[in-house]
Amino acid sequence: MRRPGRGHRPAGDAADGPAVDPRRDPLPGDEGRDLVLSLEFIRKNPDAVRRAAQLKGEPAPVDEILRLDGVWRGHLHKAETTKAEQNELSKQFAKSRDESLKERLRQMADTAKSELAVADAVKRELDDLLLRVPNVFHESVPVGESEAENVVVREWGSKPDLGFAARTHYDLGEALGILDFERAVKIAGSRFAFLVGEGARLERALVQFMLDVHTREHGYTEVWSPLLVNSAAMTGTANLPKFADQLFKVEG
Repeated sequence: MRRPGRGHRPAGDAADGPAVDPRRDPLPGDEGRDLVLSLEFIRKNPDAVRRAAQLKGEPAPVDEILRLDGVWRGHLHKAETTKAEQNELSKQFAKSRDESLKERLRQMADTAKSELAVADAVKRELDDLLLRVPNVFHESVPVGESEAENVVVREWGSKPDLGFAARTHYDLGEALGILDFERAVKIAGSRFAFLVGEGARLERALVQFMLDVHTREHGYTEVWSPLLVNSAAMTGTANLPKFADQLFKVEG
């Protein structure tokens, strides 16, 4: 569903088309919102970024990012400085019409163009690395090796006294014949289940209930989205580049 009041724009490239840079072609509603940690934040907090990545067990190319950041800014500064000098020399030429300045102006233009081209190439490499840096979690988030170390922040309602040992939903589902794990394992692997009979009907009813509540009471608009999406959409939802080797894609 689409949130109320969110803008939209025409569809971008086809699902099997070339990748779109999410910074230059943002997803609908994401205009102006950063998809990654900013360079400024990483410059000021490299140790915090490294620590967060280490605790998450994910690699973060912080050192390479900082190195390329310096290279990128160096070429960008050179291009801007040369362009400024070229502008000043152009003013002198306009007054003096000194033909000897033409060659210097041409050289300056070539230098500025070359430096900008290098800066753009480095920035593209830098942007790709930024997509590989995990987010920094809040200091209040507990660090643990498994779900056993999770911390209960708050509870809602009261737990009823059933007078007997409660059973899990998956035990009840199998007993009622509305969940079939055995057949699901054969075609999908572990942690999946077939919803059977009343279980399938219950799933459809819950989906319909959720859609009805949000579209009728909260101003959301129901949409039926394409089954295939482009690289920009996958990047904007943090699936790329991290899960590139686990996704199906269409080429050609």
